[in-house]
Parts: sequence; C-alpha cells; structure tokens
Amino acid sequence: NNELKKDIEKKEKIDEMQKKLPPLDNFVIPGENELSSLSHVCRTITRRAERHIYRLNGNGNMNIDKNLKIYINRLSNFFFLYERMLSK
Repeated sequence: NNELKKDIEKKEKIDEMQKKLPPLDNFVIPGENELSSLSHVCRTITRRAERHIYRLNGNGNMNIDKNLKIYINRLSNFFFLYERMLSK
C-alpha cells in the first residue's frame, strides 16, 4: 500500500509530460513507430485491467484499495502520454 502511494506521488512527472505536448484536438492513431505501438498495447492491457478492478469492486464481493485504482488509472495515462510523445 505504501509503495503504491509513493508511485502515485510520482504523478507530477506524468503531468510534466502532458505539459510538453500540444493540446489534443483529434484522435490519436497508434502505430507511428514500433515503440508507440507497444505503448498503445500496454495502455490497452492496463485499461482492461482497470475495468476488471472496477468490476470486482462494483459487484460488492471485493473491496479494492483506492490507491490501486488510482495507480492503474495513472499508469494507463502514462502509456497514453508516452505514446503521444513517441509519435511527436
């Protein structure tokens, strides 16, 4: 739990990445290069995991730590921004 909190606190780096990119005014089409494609795959898998976590939490059988939900969301944001930076 403490490790997740530390990782979540690193979000400033993700915010810095976003500030370096121009505003998004269209859809991002992955595949500019191999690294951006791999980043897209990572983001897709992370988003799928995020949906599963929320589904598990939502049906009342499990109480998922809120830090895990925040972490997985920030991780998918990172992959999206990283993909944009690589395609830039």
